[in-house]
Amino acid sequence: MSQGWPRETVMTNLRASLDKFPGCFEIYIAVCTHLLPRWYGEEQEWQKFIADQTKEETPFKKELYTRVCWAMADFYPDAWNEIGVL
Repeated sequence: MSQGWPRETVMTNLRASLDKFPGCFEIYIAVCTHLLPRWYGEEQEWQKFIADQTKEETPFKKELYTRVCWAMADFYPDAWNEIGVL
């Protein structure tokens, strides 16, 4: 986060990290945090990202989506009404 990596670098690192550690929830959480509007993303960008990542049927699809939304809730004062999960 503090290095201000461009989106392309973040996504390249995401793919490389997932190749080495498939199913690691913390990798997705780090990318979603990077995509928050307060840092390097736009409104609803992290929500769209995680929705795209969980489109395919995988053994941990629902758990991944839930864990990411739960982690992102820490960044919203009224998470229930503000997150707008897709």
